[in-house]
Amino acid sequence: MPRGHVLTTDHDGRPLKILFLIQSKDHQEIVLETLNDNVEVLRSFVTSWNRGEQHMSTTSPDTRLHISAKPATDQLWNHTNRRTRGNVHIYSVKDNVRLGYEGYSINHRDLNSHKTPDLQKAITEAETYVYTQTTKQ
Repeated sequence: MPRGHVLTTDHDGRPLKILFLIQSKDHQEIVLETLNDNVEVLRSFVTSWNRGEQHMSTTSPDTRLHISAKPATDQLWNHTNRRTRGNVHIYSVKDNVRLGYEGYSINHRDLNSHKTPDLQKAITEAETYVYTQTTKQ
């Protein structure tokens, strides 16, 4: 099952690389079925994040359906040991990526190092395989 990535930009034109570290065949089919919508939600999140716009806060143990993301700058990602900063839950309107981006919550801001062999393999696979977006109808 190929993991993959998309090269795009945020809505302000900043370069953006999105890695999809998909765990199961079922998840892959869902992501690919709604790839354009997932990418648009992530582009909107990154634009909002880069602009310093407010985020939604929640401490609810019953979190809504979301995309989990681990943001990284070029400096962190290109470090000898790849790193990301924190963990973010990204929400779409009515929990439906086809309806667009709604907001995000920050779960933590810790520095993450991706040293485990399984994660290194997943990252390598995702960077090797390019997912192709299609034009919206």
